[in-house]
Amino acid sequence: MSGTRKSRTIFASLGFLFYISRFMGIMPYSVGHFFREKKLKPSIVANIWCCVILLNHTLLYHYATWSSSLDMGGSQNNTLTIVIGVFIIYMEPALMVADIVSMMVNQRDLVQCMERLQIVDDKLRKENIPLGYGRVSLVINVVLVVALACEVILISFNYFLFELSEEAIVSSLTWFLTALPLMTNRNQKIHRL
Repeated sequence: MSGTRKSRTIFASLGFLFYISRFMGIMPYSVGHFFREKKLKPSIVANIWCCVILLNHTLLYHYATWSSSLDMGGSQNNTLTIVIGVFIIYMEPALMVADIVSMMVNQRDLVQCMERLQIVDDKLRKENIPLGYGRVSLVINVVLVVALACEVILISFNYFLFELSEEAIVSSLTWFLTALPLMTNRNQKIHRL
Protein backbone atom coordinates (compact mmCIF):
# COMPACT_ATOMS: atom_id res chain seq x y z
CA MET A 1 0.00 0.00 0.00
CA SER A 2 2.82 2.42 0.79
CA GLY A 3 4.37 1.68 -2.63
CA THR A 4 1.35 3.08 -4.45
CA ARG A 5 1.27 6.13 -2.21
CA LYS A 6 4.94 6.87 -2.86
CA SER A 7 4.55 6.56 -6.63
CA ARG A 8 1.94 9.31 -6.83
CA THR A 9 3.45 12.43 -8.39
CA ILE A 10 2.55 16.06 -7.96
CA PHE A 11 1.10 16.10 -11.49
CA ALA A 12 -1.15 13.11 -10.80
CA SER A 13 -2.33 14.70 -7.55
CA LEU A 14 -3.31 17.94 -9.26
CA GLY A 15 -5.03 16.23 -12.21
CA PHE A 16 -8.63 17.16 -11.33
CA LEU A 17 -7.65 20.77 -10.71
CA PHE A 18 -5.80 20.85 -14.02
CA TYR A 19 -8.74 19.49 -16.02
CA ILE A 20 -11.23 21.90 -14.41
CA SER A 21 -8.83 24.83 -14.90
CA ARG A 22 -8.20 23.85 -18.49
CA PHE A 23 -11.93 23.55 -19.24
CA MET A 24 -12.57 26.96 -17.65
CA GLY A 25 -9.84 28.53 -19.80
CA ILE A 26 -7.37 29.28 -17.01
CA MET A 27 -4.44 27.04 -17.88
CA PRO A 28 -3.05 27.21 -21.44
CA TYR A 29 -1.52 23.72 -21.48
CA SER A 30 -2.06 20.64 -23.63
CA VAL A 31 -4.64 18.25 -22.20
CA GLY A 32 -3.45 15.33 -24.31
CA HIS A 33 0.15 15.70 -23.20
CA PHE A 34 -0.92 15.99 -19.55
CA PHE A 35 -3.19 12.94 -19.83
CA ARG A 36 -0.49 10.78 -21.46
CA GLU A 37 2.65 11.91 -19.66
CA LYS A 38 1.39 13.86 -16.61
CA LYS A 39 3.52 16.85 -17.58
CA LEU A 40 2.65 20.40 -18.51
CA LYS A 41 3.32 21.48 -22.07
CA PRO A 42 2.29 24.85 -23.56
CA SER A 43 -0.19 24.58 -26.39
CA ILE A 44 -1.27 27.03 -29.08
CA VAL A 45 -4.77 25.55 -29.13
CA ALA A 46 -5.00 25.96 -25.35
CA ASN A 47 -3.89 29.60 -25.62
CA ILE A 48 -6.60 30.20 -28.23
CA TRP A 49 -9.13 28.46 -25.93
CA CYS A 50 -8.11 30.76 -23.06
CA CYS A 51 -8.59 33.82 -25.28
CA VAL A 52 -12.00 32.59 -26.50
CA ILE A 53 -13.20 31.88 -22.95
CA LEU A 54 -11.85 35.24 -21.78
CA LEU A 55 -13.60 37.12 -24.57
CA ASN A 56 -16.81 35.13 -24.09
CA HIS A 57 -16.94 35.72 -20.32
CA THR A 58 -16.15 39.41 -20.70
CA LEU A 59 -18.79 40.04 -23.37
CA LEU A 60 -21.48 38.06 -21.59
CA TYR A 61 -20.71 39.79 -18.30
CA HIS A 62 -20.86 43.18 -20.03
CA TYR A 63 -24.17 42.28 -21.67
CA ALA A 64 -25.68 41.03 -18.42
CA THR A 65 -24.68 44.03 -16.34
CA TRP A 66 -25.61 46.69 -18.86
CA SER A 67 -28.94 45.12 -19.81
CA SER A 68 -29.95 45.01 -16.16
CA SER A 69 -28.74 48.56 -15.52
CA LEU A 70 -30.82 49.83 -18.43
CA ASP A 71 -33.86 48.09 -16.97
CA MET A 72 -33.31 49.90 -13.66
CA GLY A 73 -33.23 53.32 -15.29
CA GLY A 74 -29.55 54.24 -15.18
CA SER A 75 -30.21 57.84 -16.18
CA GLN A 76 -31.76 58.60 -12.78
CA ASN A 77 -28.45 58.17 -10.91
CA ASN A 78 -25.83 60.84 -10.52
CA THR A 79 -22.36 60.54 -12.09
CA LEU A 80 -20.53 59.52 -8.92
CA THR A 81 -22.94 56.63 -8.32
CA ILE A 82 -22.50 55.45 -11.92
CA VAL A 83 -18.68 55.57 -11.68
CA ILE A 84 -18.64 53.67 -8.38
CA GLY A 85 -21.08 51.12 -9.78
CA VAL A 86 -18.99 50.55 -12.91
CA PHE A 87 -15.84 50.13 -10.82
CA ILE A 88 -17.49 47.61 -8.49
CA ILE A 89 -19.20 45.73 -11.31
CA TYR A 90 -16.11 45.39 -13.50
CA MET A 91 -13.60 44.59 -10.76
CA GLU A 92 -14.14 40.79 -11.01
CA PRO A 93 -13.86 40.58 -14.81
CA ALA A 94 -10.77 42.82 -14.70
CA LEU A 95 -9.14 40.50 -12.16
CA MET A 96 -10.09 37.52 -14.31
CA VAL A 97 -8.48 39.10 -17.38
CA ALA A 98 -5.32 39.97 -15.44
CA ASP A 99 -5.03 36.46 -13.99
CA ILE A 100 -5.55 34.65 -17.29
CA VAL A 101 -3.23 36.94 -19.24
CA SER A 102 -0.52 36.57 -16.59
CA MET A 103 -0.94 32.77 -16.75
CA MET A 104 -0.54 32.89 -20.52
CA VAL A 105 2.52 35.13 -20.35
CA ASN A 106 4.23 33.13 -17.59
CA GLN A 107 3.28 29.64 -18.70
CA ARG A 108 6.86 28.53 -19.44
CA ASP A 109 7.97 29.64 -15.97
CA LEU A 110 5.26 27.49 -14.38
CA VAL A 111 6.38 24.49 -16.44
CA GLN A 112 9.97 24.98 -15.24
CA CYS A 113 8.81 25.36 -11.63
CA MET A 114 6.75 22.17 -11.80
CA GLU A 115 9.66 20.27 -13.37
CA ARG A 116 11.95 21.42 -10.56
CA LEU A 117 9.40 20.26 -8.00
CA GLN A 118 9.25 16.90 -9.75
CA ILE A 119 13.06 16.58 -9.56
CA VAL A 120 12.99 17.38 -5.83
CA ASP A 121 10.18 14.85 -5.34
CA ASP A 122 12.18 12.17 -7.17
CA LYS A 123 15.21 12.84 -4.95
CA LEU A 124 13.02 12.62 -1.84
CA ARG A 125 11.56 9.31 -3.04
CA LYS A 126 15.07 7.91 -3.55
CA GLU A 127 15.81 8.80 0.07
CA ASN A 128 12.58 6.99 1.13
CA ILE A 129 10.97 10.18 2.40
CA PRO A 130 7.18 9.84 1.98
CA LEU A 131 5.28 12.55 0.15
CA GLY A 132 1.66 13.15 1.14
CA TYR A 133 0.17 14.18 -2.18
CA GLY A 134 -2.94 12.10 -1.59
CA ARG A 135 -4.03 14.40 1.20
CA VAL A 136 -3.14 17.51 -0.83
CA SER A 137 -5.17 16.20 -3.75
CA LEU A 138 -8.17 15.48 -1.52
CA VAL A 139 -8.09 18.93 0.09
CA ILE A 140 -7.76 20.74 -3.25
CA ASN A 141 -10.60 18.74 -4.80
CA VAL A 142 -12.91 19.36 -1.83
CA VAL A 143 -12.12 23.08 -1.76
CA LEU A 144 -12.66 23.32 -5.52
CA VAL A 145 -16.05 21.59 -5.41
CA VAL A 146 -17.19 23.62 -2.38
CA ALA A 147 -16.09 26.91 -3.97
CA LEU A 148 -17.88 26.17 -7.25
CA ALA A 149 -21.01 25.03 -5.40
CA CYS A 150 -21.00 28.18 -3.25
CA GLU A 151 -20.71 30.37 -6.34
CA VAL A 152 -23.70 28.64 -7.93
CA ILE A 153 -25.71 28.97 -4.70
CA LEU A 154 -24.74 32.64 -4.34
CA ILE A 155 -25.68 33.61 -7.88
CA SER A 156 -28.94 31.61 -7.62
CA PHE A 157 -29.80 33.34 -4.35
CA ASN A 158 -29.00 36.70 -5.92
CA TYR A 159 -31.21 35.98 -8.89
CA PHE A 160 -34.18 34.65 -6.96
CA LEU A 161 -34.01 37.36 -4.30
CA PHE A 162 -33.31 40.45 -6.40
CA GLU A 163 -34.17 39.71 -10.03
CA LEU A 164 -37.22 37.49 -9.87
CA SER A 165 -40.45 39.45 -9.75
CA GLU A 166 -43.72 39.71 -11.66
CA GLU A 167 -41.89 41.64 -14.36
CA ALA A 168 -39.05 39.13 -14.60
CA ILE A 169 -38.14 38.51 -18.18
CA VAL A 170 -35.93 35.95 -19.85
CA SER A 171 -33.11 38.48 -20.24
CA SER A 172 -32.82 38.68 -16.46
CA LEU A 173 -31.50 35.09 -16.56
CA THR A 174 -28.30 36.62 -17.92
CA TRP A 175 -27.36 37.28 -14.30
CA PHE A 176 -26.31 33.65 -14.18
CA LEU A 177 -23.66 34.58 -16.74
CA THR A 178 -22.11 36.99 -14.25
CA ALA A 179 -21.11 33.97 -12.16
CA LEU A 180 -18.66 32.80 -14.82
CA PRO A 181 -15.91 35.34 -14.06
CA LEU A 182 -16.47 34.80 -10.34
CA MET A 183 -16.14 31.03 -10.67
CA THR A 184 -13.07 31.46 -12.85
CA ASN A 185 -11.45 33.73 -10.28
CA ARG A 186 -12.18 31.30 -7.43
CA ASN A 187 -10.66 28.47 -9.43
CA GLN A 188 -7.55 30.57 -10.07
CA LYS A 189 -7.18 31.33 -6.38
CA ILE A 190 -7.44 27.63 -5.52
CA HIS A 191 -4.94 26.90 -8.27
CA ARG A 192 -2.44 29.23 -6.59
CA LEU A 193 -2.68 27.37 -3.27
